[in-house]
Amino acid sequence: MADVLKPTRVTEACTLGSRLQRLGQWAPALTFFEQAIKTPLKDGECHSGGQVPLPEDAERAMFAAIIREGMANCLTRLGRNDEAKKWMAEAAEIRATKLSKKALMAGWAKRVNPKAAAAPPIQEEKKKTENDAEYWEEQVGYHRERNETAQMEEAFKTGLSIRHPGRNRTNE
Repeated sequence: MADVLKPTRVTEACTLGSRLQRLGQWAPALTFFEQAIKTPLKDGECHSGGQVPLPEDAERAMFAAIIREGMANCLTRLGRNDEAKKWMAEAAEIRATKLSKKALMAGWAKRVNPKAAAAPPIQEEKKKTENDAEYWEEQVGYHRERNETAQMEEAFKTGLSIRHPGRNRTNE
């Protein structure tokens, strides 16, 4: 398949990888994700299309994390867990350092005032745990991006049960 389809842009390679991944075609999907990693991302190439536009560096970081998570998923499905761990660790690092709320706020502030050296610190981002509803809100977003409905629903229910402990999770 990679011999016939020869995407020239990172976004094209990633889209092909994602679609093949949804079809359970792990090896071909991995090929396109690998190509996406190797291809330089051009200025303005990626845009998440969200309601609130992200700064260019955050868009690039989001894209880099998504590609790495796609690779990790394919590698796991192919039984190559050690390689998958490497890519998932890279994705987690990107999300923690370049896509944290603090980093995004700094990027938006820089966009509004390009002469600013750095945005003032908003708040130190607290470490979220499984006992924190915000952790589960992030999990909902994570699974939504991957079209993992069952996991998204379970994360949502868990977050609700933390916010509203008296509710019965099975009757919601």
